[in-house]
Amino acid sequence: MALTVQANSLKIADIAEITEGISFVQFTSTIDEHAYARSSDIYCTLVIQGAINMDSEKKILGDESKKMLEWSLVASNHADCYKAVEVSYTHNDVTTKYKFSHAFPVSYKEENADQEKKFTLVVRQKKDRLADIVVE
Repeated sequence: MALTVQANSLKIADIAEITEGISFVQFTSTIDEHAYARSSDIYCTLVIQGAINMDSEKKILGDESKKMLEWSLVASNHADCYKAVEVSYTHNDVTTKYKFSHAFPVSYKEENADQEKKFTLVVRQKKDRLADIVVE
């Protein structure tokens, strides 16, 4: 029997590639709670939490968190507000991969403590690109 290694990762096109430290991933698909029938107004959201250890390779990892923060500030009228986001998360030897082709940041939060930077990134897929979401 093969040993499964915890392989949590986050990739954001042109911004970040974090291969360890992802501690929580949540996928949500919702419609307006006041809808009386199945609505075409669907929102797909990913919440990603993790920590970046600042002990080793401080500059490189710090740059990635800085780029995530800067991405969260990009105005909606810029094409750069949409990025491909891929999250891989392993729990109980089962790996799930979420791919959003046109994700935009809903919120970004950082907490600095000792030798690590904790973050929470909330992204949502662009409404007219919901069919492009891949879950493996």
